[in-house]
Amino acid sequence: MTDVRNRLSKAWFPDERVDGFERYQVILFQAYDLKEAGTLGDARRLLQQNTLLPKSLYQKARTEYILAEYYKERDRLRKRSNRTDRSHQPRQKSYFGKASEHFSLAAQAAKQVPDWALFAQLKAFESKVCYSDVPHQFLRAFAASRDALKAWRLLPDRDLTSDLRDGFVLAEELAVSAQFVAEDQVAVEALDWAAFLLHRLRECPDYDVAQYANDDLYLSWDWAYLYHTLGHFRQAFASALKTRRKGDDLLQPINRGRLQYLIASIANDCVEEGEVGGYSRNRLLNVAEAAILLAYELTQARGDTPGYALVLITDAKWLALKHNSKGRIAKIAEAEKIAIDSHDELLLGQVEIAWGDEFAFQNLARPSARKVRLAREWYQKAEQRLSALEAFNLARQARRRRSHLP
Repeated sequence: MTDVRNRLSKAWFPDERVDGFERYQVILFQAYDLKEAGTLGDARRLLQQNTLLPKSLYQKARTEYILAEYYKERDRLRKRSNRTDRSHQPRQKSYFGKASEHFSLAAQAAKQVPDWALFAQLKAFESKVCYSDVPHQFLRAFAASRDALKAWRLLPDRDLTSDLRDGFVLAEELAVSAQFVAEDQVAVEALDWAAFLLHRLRECPDYDVAQYANDDLYLSWDWAYLYHTLGHFRQAFASALKTRRKGDDLLQPINRGRLQYLIASIANDCVEEGEVGGYSRNRLLNVAEAAILLAYELTQARGDTPGYALVLITDAKWLALKHNSKGRIAKIAEAEKIAIDSHDELLLGQVEIAWGDEFAFQNLARPSARKVRLAREWYQKAEQRLSALEAFNLARQARRRRSHLP
């Protein structure tokens, strides 16, 4: 078998036998042409009209791949339509669920070849649509991402920039998906592997400098987020500062506001530990304040409404740490409205944690059994919602905060 790492780029490669499957290969060539022309609907109809023709395993994999791409396109068009529809209708289930099924079927065919490069590529695609689906399929995204990296590591090491970059992406994506489902050891191992590949990439003369800087930044971000969800706030803050110094290297501007939100959130949590890495309580609050102000500006400039809501609840906690009650409840209520209006269950779970924090802070100022009871109820509600959404790292945050109540 020819060592081609992207078997999806063409409808056929010379080392693939088509004996007995010649008729369907012609159909697949036509479907690929239609896909390249941007008419995935026509490609899907063509494939469905010829579904009874015998297919090779490669042909099955590519057929399912095109069908998955069709549903991804349907989802993109639906989202564009929803942006122009301001009636606030309940969010419909995306087409990503159907796309993930087709990617999974394609991967099964690739595994039977077996072609581990094709299998890894398809599993990575499956992971992405599961991660982005509504509701999210974080457990399935994690499983598919783990399969993708495992298969990729079975391939011969060609020491090519493109291969190292692809391996880095697979490792980094596994780390992110593992964090969401609280598979902490897998996340650490994936981040370590990603760091190793990034080190090798740095020595490649043909590697893009801007892309390297962007990848390096996201690796620091991933470590900061992992430490934060584990409750290791001191390490999280050190990683956050390291990430902040690289902030200008972000290639996706929409994430700049989210980065500042993460820094502020970590600094807030560090305040409760006292001095961290030479940063006094007041200095930590100043870091959080500066990050919050910048996060407000960046999320609003980019139209990142969910990101803006996260900044609101971070700001509310910062005010509580400053012993300032003015505006705290209004900020959480505004974030809650955004979550409800956008039907964002994941955001709503984070808002429920914020309500728990609010009553916990109120109890610290003026202790009462009622405030403790309300805080506990909000934390429990958040934990149940986030666990049902498979966001086990966030559910763990709610559980940890509930355990700190008197």
